[in-house]
Amino acid sequence: MSFYMHYQAIYTDKNISYAEALFRNDEVSDMESFIKSQADALAFDKKVIEKVISEIEIHRPSFPISVNVSAASICNENFVDFCCSTLLQHNLYLELIEDGYPLDYLSAKENISKLEVAGVKVIMDDFGVKDANFINLIRLGIKNIKIDKSLVLNVDSDTEKQRILKSIVGILDFMKIEQITYEGVETNAQYDAVRNISKHCAIQGFLLSQPTSMANLTI
Repeated sequence: MSFYMHYQAIYTDKNISYAEALFRNDEVSDMESFIKSQADALAFDKKVIEKVISEIEIHRPSFPISVNVSAASICNENFVDFCCSTLLQHNLYLELIEDGYPLDYLSAKENISKLEVAGVKVIMDDFGVKDANFINLIRLGIKNIKIDKSLVLNVDSDTEKQRILKSIVGILDFMKIEQITYEGVETNAQYDAVRNISKHCAIQGFLLSQPTSMANLTI
């Protein structure tokens, strides 16, 4: 399988907090569905991580890189051992994608705790959609989340959505979530709206950064 990676910077204030590694294949139109349809998610995730590491070793970014992984990989002890021994030295995070969560929750929570103890940050992606919810946040003990872009869309003009996000953030603060990232921020009005809701959040979206090669991102 031929593929390459793009990277989208995620900002806290004016500084890059981290960047997300994005899988790319020019023959695939629906990248998200393609990734979720992989029969061997574990092998796919490992191949992507190895590709990202190879680029990190060349370009030496000064900020962490996050890589999307499946629930199946998080539940796999060998994969987690590989991550614990490899990711920290390359400053990599893991993002648990919303892929139905066919999880052994006890094993997943133990593995996430093992990763965190080893210094590998785990992020719940697409929070607020399907299984990326409060119950699974509690079950898994994850302390970093990304608010799904569907909750950011029109947030500047949708007062109901603003109230919902304020309520969500209030609960997340009570749970002592360490970092909230907002996905899909594409306008100054959306940026101002989410910063009004969350004073100390990270921002991801086309307004601040277009996906690009690691070489371009680290210039």
